[in-house]
Amino acid sequence: MTGTFTEALAEFASQTASPTALAKSVVRLSALDWLACGIAGASEPVSGILHSMAVEESGAQQAFMFGGGAAPARMVALVNGTTSPALAFDATHAAHNAHHWVDVFSAQLSVVPQLGRTLSHVM
Repeated sequence: MTGTFTEALAEFASQTASPTALAKSVVRLSALDWLACGIAGASEPVSGILHSMAVEESGAQQAFMFGGGAAPARMVALVNGTTSPALAFDATHAAHNAHHWVDVFSAQLSVVPQLGRTLSHVM
């Protein structure tokens, strides 16, 4: 391996891989879990506070937020990333540790529309 660690990491991350059927299934189930937890968590006080803040700041309506409406991608990532684990349902299924999906889906799905992509491109 030559170059810096960052260069090696960038090279690894840019490689194209074909996910297995099992990997695709896990991603889809995790997305469903994230979505259900986000819908349930939308009524939590912290979710309402952040949702109100996002609406008040306004700006480009780039992606959807749990609780309704749209906001700039950075706010959507914050709102959805806080709302989806608000009830800590992501820690209740011993066979599926879904904690990491909260961050991944909240960030990823907030920028999908700006990239001209759909959910089928990322799942």
